Amino acid sequence: MSLKYPNMKNYILQHSLHSIGHALMRLRYARNEKQQTVAQATGISIAVLSKIECGKYPHVTIECLLKLTEYYAVTLADLMDPEVRA
Repeated sequence: MSLKYPNMKNYILQHSLHSIGHALMRLRYARNEKQQTVAQATGISIAVLSKIECGKYPHVTIECLLKLTEYYAVTLADLMDPEVRA
């Protein structure tokens, strides 16, 4: 499949990662937790967690996201929901 706008795929990916990261940050704030707490519970480093929350970690793996969804008891679909991100 050829995209009319070749950079659109990257834009959509970046936007999705930013949305997921924002949702994860909001969930952490709602629990009044520090990144260190989440990092220790999930085995994800604070540096990586910070980059994920800022939407600046383009190489995030599905395994990493699944650890976070398990920790917060949400699904990946929940993280894309605007209500979670609000």
